[in-house]
Amino acid sequence: MHFTFLQDSYGASSEEAKYEFSYQVKDDEGNDFGHEERRDGDHTQGSYYNELPDGRRQTVTYEVKGDSGYVADVKYSGEAHYDSGSYESRESRESESREYYN
Repeated sequence: MHFTFLQDSYGASSEEAKYEFSYQVKDDEGNDFGHEERRDGDHTQGSYYNELPDGRRQTVTYEVKGDSGYVADVKYSGEAHYDSGSYESRESRESESREYYN
């Protein structure tokens, strides 16, 4: 077996990563979500949110410091609303599809 190691022809940057971004989507069809993030060196912070089908908003706030790993805090706001006519139990579906013979 033979291995060849190639050097990075672009060269490694000595500058630490530094950026920030954000976006938000909210339209007439009910889509509502967004994300923002900031990074300075090995420290990254951010959050994102989305509207859940039950009407609540889920917000995740996260942070990464060096080798500490991804640490997230997940919160829900609002009250869940369920359409009472859209639920059908498994038993009712099975009883409708059973065939009986005499």
